[in-house]
Amino acid sequence: IKYKVIYKEIKTGSTFADAPDTQLVCGRCPQGWRLLNATCYYFSDEGLHKRGWEQSRQDCVNKGGDLAVVDTQEKQFVSEVLQASRLGYWDGFWIGLKDDHTEGVWKWRDGAALERGYWREGEPNDFYSAEDCAATYPTSKPLEAWNDAPCNTTIKWICEMSP
Repeated sequence: IKYKVIYKEIKTGSTFADAPDTQLVCGRCPQGWRLLNATCYYFSDEGLHKRGWEQSRQDCVNKGGDLAVVDTQEKQFVSEVLQASRLGYWDGFWIGLKDDHTEGVWKWRDGAALERGYWREGEPNDFYSAEDCAATYPTSKPLEAWNDAPCNTTIKWICEMSP
């Protein structure tokens, strides 16, 4: 059975009416997390508080999860959720992807190599040789949503955990 998931944006009161269909599964997510395709996701919404990549990851770990690994087209729904929220073009969210050990060799937080990226046109570009972390952004093209950025850039983040 599939259900249309409708989210409520706590900060703005807007509704995520265009969220993708998701499969209802057993298990529950902690309060403030969203169950999507058998995984719990947390989209940070702490007012104006934003963090760098490492601090964002630590917040996810403190919550019992880790930064989101968006390693399949199915998981790339996160950019659709952001687009539906009517955030601005540059309202990025950290995901668990970096190339800080070897430039151009992108790895997920668990050490797995990136097989398929969903980069914006012209990205990743390692602008000024200082962009080693990946973020996803609201876009009308969900398969072109990622941008590389300096890891100390303060933006929001997406965590994931099993229900």
